[in-house]
Amino acid sequence: MGGLPSMWNAGGNMSASIVILNARIRALFAPAGTTAIAIKGDRIMALGDVSTMRAHIGPETHVIDAGGRELMPGFIESHLHLFMGGATLSMLNLGSVFGFEAVQAAFAAFIRDNPGDDILFGYAVNYVIFGEDRRPDRHILDRIVVDRPLCLLATDLHCAWANTRALEMAGILHGADVGPGARW
Repeated sequence: MGGLPSMWNAGGNMSASIVILNARIRALFAPAGTTAIAIKGDRIMALGDVSTMRAHIGPETHVIDAGGRELMPGFIESHLHLFMGGATLSMLNLGSVFGFEAVQAAFAAFIRDNPGDDILFGYAVNYVIFGEDRRPDRHILDRIVVDRPLCLLATDLHCAWANTRALEMAGILHGADVGPGARW
């Protein structure tokens, strides 16, 4: 791969600390066609194809064959809702659903596929799922399902709306302190 900026070729033929070969690296992070990377210490030493990166392998180099797997930079996510990744597997994704009738139909199918009395969850709920002038509240959620607890989680996971059944089960309608900012 010719024409890489000099910052990607720092150090000439020096041995790398780590060389990763046979990786799938997106053009967003490296020049198109990049399948290998050489790292020295905490710096990227070179990017290129497998044959080019072999020149950076020395006796102390740790070589990793990525086997065609995706390689991307590490990201530091200081606001991760880790639990939700797995939990959403049993929830209804409402990310592209808008309007009362559409939400009601989506939950009717979801309830049919998930019988029982467990709480029903919808996630990725837009704040304007029921229109610009109507935020979710227990009254509109009661029109979707009244006999089973229902909770909708906002796209940002910083807001949740529950129907009356869910609020009763949580003890909130019976005098529990819900804290500042909560409405029911």
